[in-house]
Amino acid sequence: MIDGTFWLRSRKKDLDRDLQVRLATDPRFAALYRDAGRVPARLQVGSSQSFLVYNFATSSYESRAATLRLSGSHCHLFVADDSSSLLGPAATTTLEQIRRHFDEKVYPTITDWFGTADIPTGYALPDAKIYILLCDIRDGLSTGYVAGYFDSRDLEAGGNRKPVFFMDLNPGRPGDPEDKNNDFYKTLAHEFQHMINYSKHLTRRAPQEDRWVEEGLSGLAEYFYTAQVGEPGRGLPPSPHLARFLENPHIELTTNDDQAWFQPSTLFRQYGASFLYFYYLQEKFGGPDERSRKAFIRQIVDNASVGINGLNAVLAQQPAPTTFQSTLRHWFVANHLNDPTLMNGLWGYHDKERRLGREADGLPVKGTPLAFAPGGFSYLGGEGEVLPNAARYVDLSGTGRITLSFRGDPRVFTPFVATVDQSTPPQGALREISLDSTTGSGSLDLDLGALQRAVLIPAVATTSTNVGKSFPYQFSGQTANLILYPIPNPAFTKDFLIVVKSLAGPLPATPTVTVRFNNLTTHPPPEMQPTDASLTLFVGSYHIPPGSGEGVVTARIGQDESSFAFFHNELTANVTARLAVGEAELAIASRVEGDHATLFETTLTDLSPELRRLSRPYYAVFNGQNALEARLQFALASAPPIADPIVVGGATRGAAAPTRLNRRASGPALERDSQLGLWSGSRSQGEWSPVSRNERGVFGAVTREGAYLLVADTTRPRIHDLHLDHRDRRPTLLARLSDLGSGLDRDSLRVEADGLAVPFTFDPASGQLEGDLTRLPAGTHRFSVEVADRAGNRARALLTQTLAGPLRVRQATAFPNPAHGYTTLAVILDGTGADDPTLDVEARLYDTAGGRLLTIPLEYKSNNTFAARWDCRTEEGRAVANGVYPFKIVVRRGEEEVKATGSLAVLR
Repeated sequence: MIDGTFWLRSRKKDLDRDLQVRLATDPRFAALYRDAGRVPARLQVGSSQSFLVYNFATSSYESRAATLRLSGSHCHLFVADDSSSLLGPAATTTLEQIRRHFDEKVYPTITDWFGTADIPTGYALPDAKIYILLCDIRDGLSTGYVAGYFDSRDLEAGGNRKPVFFMDLNPGRPGDPEDKNNDFYKTLAHEFQHMINYSKHLTRRAPQEDRWVEEGLSGLAEYFYTAQVGEPGRGLPPSPHLARFLENPHIELTTNDDQAWFQPSTLFRQYGASFLYFYYLQEKFGGPDERSRKAFIRQIVDNASVGINGLNAVLAQQPAPTTFQSTLRHWFVANHLNDPTLMNGLWGYHDKERRLGREADGLPVKGTPLAFAPGGFSYLGGEGEVLPNAARYVDLSGTGRITLSFRGDPRVFTPFVATVDQSTPPQGALREISLDSTTGSGSLDLDLGALQRAVLIPAVATTSTNVGKSFPYQFSGQTANLILYPIPNPAFTKDFLIVVKSLAGPLPATPTVTVRFNNLTTHPPPEMQPTDASLTLFVGSYHIPPGSGEGVVTARIGQDESSFAFFHNELTANVTARLAVGEAELAIASRVEGDHATLFETTLTDLSPELRRLSRPYYAVFNGQNALEARLQFALASAPPIADPIVVGGATRGAAAPTRLNRRASGPALERDSQLGLWSGSRSQGEWSPVSRNERGVFGAVTREGAYLLVADTTRPRIHDLHLDHRDRRPTLLARLSDLGSGLDRDSLRVEADGLAVPFTFDPASGQLEGDLTRLPAGTHRFSVEVADRAGNRARALLTQTLAGPLRVRQATAFPNPAHGYTTLAVILDGTGADDPTLDVEARLYDTAGGRLLTIPLEYKSNNTFAARWDCRTEEGRAVANGVYPFKIVVRRGEEEVKATGSLAVLR
């Protein structure tokens, strides 16, 4: 749906200018303009009233006559005369539903949370009721539509001089008011907040509210309203807005820029971010009960200040005064950790699954995981860019003490680290990194071994809005200045390269490398050579001596030292050898006598953010073609336990007392063994393979030489942008599926409409899913897409939408009928492609004997209507006699043909 309210507001100056020109040059329009602003002292059902309605297709206002059909306790319900047929045969029932639902649900809910609209007293309206005009909003859009809007001009000196909601009837439909997903009533609630907010600032002669604030509050209006219909107490977040934001949350929360709010790549995310921030604000800072939270929201709406200044004014008045920037930092952490047991509830959302539903499956949002191991086996650091009032997350894990260094523009950056310690219960802390005003550098000491979580958030939390650019930053964590790792020789299994990398700039001397194999030091030691003039990377080679056994490679320069271990084995044919290094063991058997195998400790940092690292990486070297079997075993300490049953209603089913989900320092317990796997390769080219559990730990088969580590995948696959489209005029359900962990299990993919399977195609390369909906009838359907990954994590996305159905004739008519000299033959179409002006449409007229008189092509006019004028003459130009003439309307689209019949009388 397209936002008409802010589209009009953003172009107000241009529209004002255009209106002034038109009023000065078009006397007829000027008269209609004045008439639209007049309201009789008393409104009666059946009376007529003209309205100025914006035509988005022509970018101009037009006068449209409407009739008052119903008046309620809080509303006057008008229907545009040119749109009354769009209500269908049950118009009376539909109008009564709208009237009752607005009076009993929409109005009390929205005014309770946001206050009442301030209507200018100078308008001298007969009452304070809201005007609802049902009409075909002419938007000229082929995809999407303007579902409804509030024109702020109507509360100012010009316009309709009354509080009006314009609600669309084509393709919009009122539908079932008890359906939480009903867009018509959600739009009413959304626009009502806009009207109230604008009127409050207008009364105070204050500037209009910032868009990011208004849209966040209107998103809340939808949420609070939907909590009152259907299943009570459960609101619906704006969809797909919240899911899109959580999928890609790096967005400038406080921007009011038109481009960000209107371009397809960001508009949903902007709405989702604003909604979630204000939802968080009222939950955490609005007070202990609903009454307090309502008063808090009304304070925001009533405040004459706008944007961040307005929020700061309200937050300063709370029992525990705070600031926008402080709430923003906690909101960033809550979105990433989502643990309401931390920081007095500020770091998570209460009862997320019930209160925010599947739209919030993206909580907690993902970060970039970086692990640090003692002894110089890994490097912690990186660089990036961040938008103002947006968040990026770097998850730091490992053991040992590090100094985390950060560098960025000191005028804007407010970086901090959110930590969770190992105490019972765990305690959270925000630790700011102070930056030098000249260099922009700062540092923070962290003991990773003492922390459950440490998250670097390189934030630019600012009171400025519409900054519109990103700011670069760099960070690094240091303990050792050297990284040491092996690179096996692909041609010779007993040879490998030794690589020493400096993290502290050029080395002052060549590093000393020693190798001990079977407790004997190799002489002479490997000769290390620099790879280039930077003197930061040195490489040497080593040939493993005869025999099997353990080895350790150590590099030293000054006080810095780094090492790695390895195990080499000369294999006996058909006998399983076990190569143990650290927590890993490679069990391998070869069909060839004298074959070789080696297991190295190594380093691997390029891991998908959707995987949890459970071990350090190991590099296995062996001849895969000769291997009878090869498997990698990890000790029990590496694998988290499987969780106990989760508490249900205070106790587990079938248990006498409640049990709790196991937690360990390495992370939460797993739900099932299928979430464990071996990972090899890189983030973009990695491969997952399943593992099994035995009494010694977990193990998995390895089929080729490479680096492996034990990981857990507890993240559901992602179902992106589930929506309907019309491809080649055929209704299609579209979505994109992704999984950056274990990978999608394509056999688990299921697409349904109303619980029944729908045929679909899936492209593994692009992740594009297409469901064929051509066999579904017109009407409202509930669609679902379900998929699992190879770790057994399941994801499901739901969508309730109305299908236009196949192309059909809604009405075939002639007017005037009887015709006295001319008539207009017209057909109104419905269904897919009804608004396609290239359709081949014709009217065939017949005499009473069935002979064809003539064929008239019909042209597209508007609103799915094709029409042509007939002068009551034959093709030869002869006037037809008085009588009744049958006609047939024929609509063609390719091989498809739709027909309808009627008759008209000619009476001269």
